[in-house]
Amino acid sequence: IDIIIFCSLQQQSDETDGSETVLNLGVYLSLLDRVIRKYKDPLQFTIKDEEYCSVLRLVATKRCLKKETTEECYERLLKDSEEFEKIYHERKVLSDVLTHKYFWGTRQQLLCGKVIADWIDTDRNTAIDPIFGALLCPCGGRVGPGDAGWMHSVFFDDRGFMAYHSAVHDAFGYLITYHGKGPGYDYMKKSKLGRFNPLSGQYDGISFWRNYLKMKVMPDDLVRSTFVMIFGGINSDGIMLL
Repeated sequence: IDIIIFCSLQQQSDETDGSETVLNLGVYLSLLDRVIRKYKDPLQFTIKDEEYCSVLRLVATKRCLKKETTEECYERLLKDSEEFEKIYHERKVLSDVLTHKYFWGTRQQLLCGKVIADWIDTDRNTAIDPIFGALLCPCGGRVGPGDAGWMHSVFFDDRGFMAYHSAVHDAFGYLITYHGKGPGYDYMKKSKLGRFNPLSGQYDGISFWRNYLKMKVMPDDLVRSTFVMIFGGINSDGIMLL
């Protein structure tokens, strides 16, 4: 996997499921989603849309990697947009609507987007930017089904085991449902409910992240290495086998 430094999310607050009411990454991503969504037929969407390009330039001001200029970032995102357009057309359906606007651009949403971006096209030498994973699955990372309200408010634990499990579980559930890729909801490969059942992998996934956090390591490193996690790289105690 080409590891995009996760710290470059440019979030102004340590709170992972909220964002400030300033012109930040979340605002720009919500605008980008609005541009994409104006095409009622997904097959009609094009990244050549002038409004899309204009908003993408705004996104680039918040999405630069280390030693990357805004223009270089824009060119990178524009190139990734070509892959996004191809994936979006192949999927043939609009993305789910995210009514909790504050969730756009949060670390939690982009954590889920990172997993999607890494797995959506494993033939690429580098993964597309996580923002495109978020645009494909805007509600991904919220605790509970879809654009969950009260469940997320009650159970989201801000970088705790529920947060990591929700991000990864939603990402793999999305990938198997819409693209037939990845291990599915049962990403720990222990459930008898199957890969396509949203109830699958809940207990095993939560247990894994709870144990992993007890080891006082950086879970983000593991999320960046989900290929290692899925392909026999972790034992039942949550120890990564390299």
